[in-house]
Amino acid sequence: MMYHLFLFFCDSCPSAKKATRTVTLQVTAWHIDHALWEVACAEMLLIIFILLLASSASLRTTMRMSSSTFASSNDKILDAYEVRNPSSGWYDLEMWKKAFASQKNEYDYFINEIDGNIPTEITGTLFRAMPSLFERNGKSYGHYLDGDGYVTRVTFSKGKAHFLSKFVQTEEYIAESEEDKVLYRSTFRTQREPKNILGLIDLNNAFDLKLKNQANTNVIYFGKTLLVLFEAAAPIELNPNNLDTIGYNNLGISHLKQGLPLFVDILYKVNKELHNKLFGSSFTAHPKMDLINKTLIGWSWRYFLTLSVTLPLIHSLTYSQFLGPK
Repeated sequence: MMYHLFLFFCDSCPSAKKATRTVTLQVTAWHIDHALWEVACAEMLLIIFILLLASSASLRTTMRMSSSTFASSNDKILDAYEVRNPSSGWYDLEMWKKAFASQKNEYDYFINEIDGNIPTEITGTLFRAMPSLFERNGKSYGHYLDGDGYVTRVTFSKGKAHFLSKFVQTEEYIAESEEDKVLYRSTFRTQREPKNILGLIDLNNAFDLKLKNQANTNVIYFGKTLLVLFEAAAPIELNPNNLDTIGYNNLGISHLKQGLPLFVDILYKVNKELHNKLFGSSFTAHPKMDLINKTLIGWSWRYFLTLSVTLPLIHSLTYSQFLGPK
C-alpha cells in the first residue's frame, strides 16, 4: 500500500521564498495493529462529535445574541440590525451601501485638503484597481465583482500628492458605454436580457461562451510596464503616465491572448496557428514579484479537452523581458 503526502507551499507563508509550488512525497505504509487502528478511529470520531457539539452551542449562543439588542459603552441601546462603524462606534448601513454604488466619474487633481504635511522624502506612485460601475441603463449587474474596471493613481512628489483615475477602456466597456446596456456575459451572473424558448432555453445566453473582461481585480507595475489584470482574461497594458488604455499584452507568451480559454488537442496538432486564432488563454490576476531576482512569476490557464497537456502553464518572466522592444 502506498500513501501520497501533499505538501503545499503557499505564497502567503513565510517559508515560501519564490513561486507557489506543490511537492508530492510518497510515504510507504506502516503496519498498524488492527485493534489499535479501530481504537484510534473511535477516539477520532469522539473528538469530532465533541467539536460539533461545541460549535453547535456556540452557534446557538451567537444566534440568541444577534436576535437581542446591543448596548454600547455609554449604555446606548441599539437594535440588532445596527452594526459597528469605526468612526462613531456604530455602523451606518447607508454608508456601507455606498461601497456598492457606481462611481461613474474620472478625476485628475492635486490633493490640497491634507492634515499636516507630506514629507518631501516620500516620492513614488501608488496604483489601485477596482470595480466601479455596477449597472447599465438602470439594469444592475448580477454581482459586485462584475463591475467595470477602474484604476486610480496617487503620485507623491516634493511634498505634494496628485490623484488620477480612469476606467479601463476594454472593447466590452466601450461597446456597452456606446449602447448603454449589458452586451456580454460576465463571470459572476451578469448577462444579457434572456430570450427564452418555452421557458427552458435562454438562446441569448446559453450558447454564448465568450466572457467579458472586467479588468477590475489587480494592477501591477513591473519592468516599466503597467498591467491591469482580471482572473478570466488576458492582461491589459495601461500608460502609467496618464492611465490611458494601450491594449492587450501577452507578456511574450505565445498562447496568451484574449478569447475563449480552450485547448483542443487534435486541432492544435493539425494546425497550431488556426488553433491559436480561434482560442485564447487567461492569466492570473495575482502574479508574484521576486524583486531580488527581478522576476515576475505567474500562471496562465485554459480548459483542456485532453489529459496530455504539454504547454507550460507556470511562467517566470524577467525584468529585462519587459524592457525589450514592444
